[in-house]
Amino acid sequence: MKILIVEDEEMIREGVSDYLTDCGYETIEAADGQEALEQFSSYEVALVLLDIQMPKLNGLEVLAEIRKTSQVPVLMLTAFQDEEYKMSAFASLADGYLEKPFSLSLLKVRVDAIFKRYYDTGRIFSYKDTKVDFESYSASLAGQEVPINAKELEILDYLVK
Repeated sequence: MKILIVEDEEMIREGVSDYLTDCGYETIEAADGQEALEQFSSYEVALVLLDIQMPKLNGLEVLAEIRKTSQVPVLMLTAFQDEEYKMSAFASLADGYLEKPFSLSLLKVRVDAIFKRYYDTGRIFSYKDTKVDFESYSASLAGQEVPINAKELEILDYLVK
């Protein structure tokens, strides 16, 4: 699952990207609002980290465009501490708001929480057209049920972890 990091300040953008990559996340970067929308439409994005004050299109404009087609979670990362900007972000259906400066460990906790809330599927493993549900003890390949026994599930569970 990809995280789109939209930040015009290169040091912040690259620092956040490097940190989240080190934490096991896959990231994509955009330096302005227009590039953000291009990246968003080009990739399957699971989370957007979005600055408000940027060139070309600001973060609230980008959020409005994203919401026209998607309900992907969006966490605003911004230096604005003004309540009006926070209210505008939440009115535009942002999923969270983190004020700069912020610690990378706090950002990771917020990202982890968003992924858990939006994408936690319990004990289901899926890869391409293969799906294994460890809670219901079932497996499928290309949508067709595949017989599987307890020992095979145990081995798969070990390999997946």
